[in-house]
Amino acid sequence: MLFNRRNFIKNIGLSLGSLGLINTSYLEASITSQKKSKFIQNFYLQLHKWHCENFYDFDKQFHQIEKNYVKKCIELMDDWAYQVNENFVYSLASYSHHISKQGVNSSRISFGSYKFSEQLKPYLQEVLKLRSIPLNILDNKKAIGLGWDFETGAFKVYFHHENLSTINDNDLLSLKKQVTDSIYSNGLSSYSFHGNKLVEKKLYVALHEKLPQRFKQLFSKTDKISHTNLMVSSTRGVIPQMDLEQYNFKTLDQNGQRLFKEYKTTFGNQLDTISYNTKDSYTLYFPH
Repeated sequence: MLFNRRNFIKNIGLSLGSLGLINTSYLEASITSQKKSKFIQNFYLQLHKWHCENFYDFDKQFHQIEKNYVKKCIELMDDWAYQVNENFVYSLASYSHHISKQGVNSSRISFGSYKFSEQLKPYLQEVLKLRSIPLNILDNKKAIGLGWDFETGAFKVYFHHENLSTINDNDLLSLKKQVTDSIYSNGLSSYSFHGNKLVEKKLYVALHEKLPQRFKQLFSKTDKISHTNLMVSSTRGVIPQMDLEQYNFKTLDQNGQRLFKEYKTTFGNQLDTISYNTKDSYTLYFPH
């Protein structure tokens, strides 16, 4: 059974049959804000359950404080994502799979809230306390999310910056200088920890150019890229991240094709972003 956003409308008491064959965006626009929020929250609850059952059991690894944080993130959801400029869309949650010659790491998850960051903050702070991470990393910043990679032991805190040029962090400003493309003024950053030790800083910037020439060899002629972001790492350099409208999954290796098919069979085409280290080392981000 195709298990996608349209099917969730049945869970909030609406009938597709009575409305006729219409697209999801039209249907979502026709329901109340409260029902739309419930619709989205149910989608993520079911996606989380499915992911835990089929790829990696996050709930088995999470402390109760972390479960409370994820639960609050889902409760605050009132839209699928937030578009903060022409080329930058903030997702509320991500389940990602890193594929390399060593295998597949499906233990990666992130949750947050751009719109309701202040309401989320007490829950986020409790997770930082649990991990003995100093709360002063939040000073003068807008913290919008957390991320976990259980296989590598990495834990991330994400921040939004309205103006990248005025970031009060010399390390991040140095990362920005590595970007030679024309970029939007706002963006994201993240701090990565192993235990409570800060091990990496990253800056995420959105390019004005949809797909720079130097990255075109990574894609086929039938692929449609909505825009390109750059992740600039203090330890790994510059890594492109492409948000996708249409993608020929057959260009992926066997593991990538398998993951794509599993999501497509269960949820419809839900691949949101692909991030390339190389053709043999990349990350797939779901859902779209």
